[in-house]
Amino acid sequence: MFIRRAVVLGSWLLQVVSGEVFYLSHDEHHRAS
Repeated sequence: MFIRRAVVLGSWLLQVVSGEVFYLSHDEHHRAS
């Protein structure tokens, strides 16, 4: 039960972090352009 919850939380966190990184890098690229 704990393992499953950790996996779900981990995947959600990874998605959020990757989304943030993509948004920041995209925004930075757009600003530099």
